[in-house]
Amino acid sequence: SSFGAPFRELGPEEGAAALLGWLTHDRAEIRGLIASIYIFVSMAYSLHPAVSPIFAAQFRCGYGA
Repeated sequence: SSFGAPFRELGPEEGAAALLGWLTHDRAEIRGLIASIYIFVSMAYSLHPAVSPIFAAQFRCGYGA
């Protein structure tokens, strides 16, 4: 990272700035890669057994079933 530390060691503000920098990068390949990882992690989080019931209460279509 350009912040001098691995992403996992950045604080919330620095991490958000790094993520925004990658999502708005000049190269489409970088933007696409980061967007894909972002979507994958978001989907995995929402389907976690501890989180899924919370979303299922909001989406009555059988979400998480």
